[in-house]
Amino acid sequence: MKKITLLLIMTFMSFLYNPAQAVIENRIELSAGSNKVAEDEAKAKVLIERLFEIRDMDITKLSESDKSSLKKEVRSIRDQLQMISGGIYISFGLIIIILLLIIIL
Repeated sequence: MKKITLLLIMTFMSFLYNPAQAVIENRIELSAGSNKVAEDEAKAKVLIERLFEIRDMDITKLSESDKSSLKKEVRSIRDQLQMISGGIYISFGLIIIILLLIIIL
């Protein structure tokens, strides 16, 4: 019984602190001007267009070093887009693990 109550208390306490809310408030303060938002949107659009260009390329004719450099470029573009969006992403595996823990405990 003590284990269950302790688990419930810890679960509810973890919901009290939401780091996403702190990040959002920080981004709102930093991007008070619309210039920053417009700049980010334009940069994201350019990055997405580059991703579409890479996707449409005929990769079979490229050398291994070119393929490797394209993979690195795609990873860096993905990281830049995540930084621009500023969101929190939860993977599908993490959701399954959380649900299993809730069911087991």
